[in-house]
Formats: sequence, structure tokens, C-alpha cells
Amino acid sequence: MENFFIEDEFYSNLEDLIDILCIDEVEELEDDWNIKVELSDFEPMFELDIEFIVNAITDKFEDRFPEDSDNAFKKIEEAIIGSVDLEKLNKMIPSLYYPNCDYRIITKQDLLDFKI
Repeated sequence: MENFFIEDEFYSNLEDLIDILCIDEVEELEDDWNIKVELSDFEPMFELDIEFIVNAITDKFEDRFPEDSDNAFKKIEEAIIGSVDLEKLNKMIPSLYYPNCDYRIITKQDLLDFKI
């Protein structure tokens, strides 16, 4: 098993789990030993879209916009669309492992099988 969480702590594999739990000898664990883990998905930290970018810019510089700013919003949106490759930008955003609400139980036997 790889890339899972236990109470918000990330483990890349069972060896990490064994090390962090300071398990010297898996064989010495109780036969019914187990631990619940949450699986993860590898996904971008975030994804940007035109609406978010325009809103972020207009929120940051709200005091610089005229009262009737619909035309300004449209021009900002056109400028971004015309000059920024959002697809390329989003592909370059780093990806990390995030919990996915899918749980499994790791047992003593799983650890034994891993050690073989």
C-alpha cells in the first residue's frame, strides 16, 4: 500500500508507517493489530480559471475601478485570455497527495506480507 494518511499525517508506503510507529519486529505485534488509513489521490494543488483570476484582480484593486466597471472587467478578462495559456499554467501547478475519504484497514498480516 502506498500514499495514505493517518490523522492528517502522510505516509508514502508501509515502510514509512513501520518506521514512524517504531515497530522493531512486525512479528511481535498482537495478532489482531490493525490501523485505519485514508487513501489518497495525486492531484494539482489548485486549478486556476478565468473567473477566479478576474475576481482576484478586481478584489485586490477594487478601489481603482470606476463605479460602472463592467467594461473594465470585460477588458481585463480579454487581456488575460489573450495573453495567458491557462491550460499550460494549470499543467505546471505542482501536484500532491490529498486524502480522498476512501478508508482501508492495514493489519499485522499486511505488514508481514510487505516485509517478505
